[in-house]
Amino acid sequence: MIYLDVKDLSFSYNSIPIIDNFNCRINASSNLIIGDNGSGKSTFGKLICGLIIPTMGSIKIDNQELVNLKPSKKIQLASYISQINTLQFLSSTLSDEIGLTKTLSKTSLETIPYDFFRLPISKEYNPFDLDVNESWRFMIFLSTIICPKLLYIDEIPSLSNKNNLEILNKILIDRKDRGLITFISYQRNIKYNFDNVYEINNAKIICS
Repeated sequence: MIYLDVKDLSFSYNSIPIIDNFNCRINASSNLIIGDNGSGKSTFGKLICGLIIPTMGSIKIDNQELVNLKPSKKIQLASYISQINTLQFLSSTLSDEIGLTKTLSKTSLETIPYDFFRLPISKEYNPFDLDVNESWRFMIFLSTIICPKLLYIDEIPSLSNKNNLEILNKILIDRKDRGLITFISYQRNIKYNFDNVYEINNAKIICS
């Protein structure tokens, strides 16, 4: 069983506390973290995915501290999907992005077919030309190739977009079936039966 262990987690920016002394042990598959803009949701995601180093405390996934791992190993444990998806693209075609992602993966095939994600049929399409919703769905697709033990999805561009909602539900169910941990960051509650709902406010994270 996969666990996320967070002990005495604190993070400050310019001496301003963003997260103050958070502790948890999570093995639940689906987790929602809500809070206002600027509350620290993105910071929390970057911390637990090993993208930034905490001011204090420790974070372990399956008893491994991400700060001690090489990037290629780190991304297989925890992957972060940014609000600005284009910052994560490295290539000029969807095909090349998929190829790069497969080099980081331990699996040989995608778990959910490419066609399901409502993306351009031609994989020679430039990922930087995708619209906001397509860009998000493409990053979600790439995450199914890596299949990290912990996936942090930082905001969703539009839940009024039926394709986005369908894909989000499919991903949450697929990852739950595999016993993998997923975090969704959003400003308000989503109509989905999450295992845990956390709220971040005034540098504190509570389970509601």
